[in-house]
Amino acid sequence: MKAKIIDGRVVASKIISAAKDKISRMASAPVLASVVVGENTSVTSYVKNQKNVCVAAGIEHETISFEPTVTKRELLEEIARLNAEYKITGIMVNLPLPERIPAYEIQAAIAREKDAEGLHPANLGNILYSGAVRSVYPCAAAAVVECVKSAGVILKGKEVVIIGHGDVVGKPLSAMLLSSRLGAATVTVCHIATRNLAAHTRRADVLVSAAGRPGLVTKDMVKEGAVVIDVGINSVELLDDRGQKIIDPKIGSTAVRIVGDVAFDEVADIASAITPVPGGVGPVTSAMLVRNVVSLAAARKLK
Repeated sequence: MKAKIIDGRVVASKIISAAKDKISRMASAPVLASVVVGENTSVTSYVKNQKNVCVAAGIEHETISFEPTVTKRELLEEIARLNAEYKITGIMVNLPLPERIPAYEIQAAIAREKDAEGLHPANLGNILYSGAVRSVYPCAAAAVVECVKSAGVILKGKEVVIIGHGDVVGKPLSAMLLSSRLGAATVTVCHIATRNLAAHTRRADVLVSAAGRPGLVTKDMVKEGAVVIDVGINSVELLDDRGQKIIDPKIGSTAVRIVGDVAFDEVADIASAITPVPGGVGPVTSAMLVRNVVSLAAARKLK
């Protein structure tokens, strides 16, 4: 294995430390309100991680939980309440929401100046304008940029290929990398309708996969010396030597492990730097949430 491993925990700790220093000079601690609907294992884990990084930085974290039966109107009323409550610095809504509730409408209802995830339509739109004043970026997309920079890569003029055109990573990341402020890279976005995916990925100086398909990116798809950023988080069932599912006695069901989109061991033989899953982009994404909350607090202070 020759690739440098980009340790997201190290990158995240530097971001959180810088945020903590800024918060220590504020008159009061910022407050993040995190809205949760129903019970979801991945959401529960993410909210726990949110609390941990917030505590580490000196941010107060409030979890607001609703039953799965909550109506869109009730959620919108809660968002309106949080918008109006001065002590709340930032608001985020944990996804997924029930299918009957459009996530777009709920996120759009968050006051732009309290948008902790950078997913309000106005904040997303401002990424397209180089001169626009903005204080937050979408957390996962910003985490990708931080991981690339931590590897010592100067993005200007680099060929960047993104697999996945989702609203949370692919689309905002492509706009961010095109901007002169963050990258000025040459960006190609691939997706489910892309023909001959490998022909695109083999040109990449920086390859980002956010497709949610385990083992999608293999060694033959990667240019030697490329930086590979794996945003995928996938649960894969564990099998024994006979191909039978392994039962985890603690939970009484099939044991799983978390993997990314990239065949890590083989791609690490050809890449110059690579993020692992877990421990790569994930911790940095949480750290970017902290950075956003601090930015929101600082922007409010200036008004």
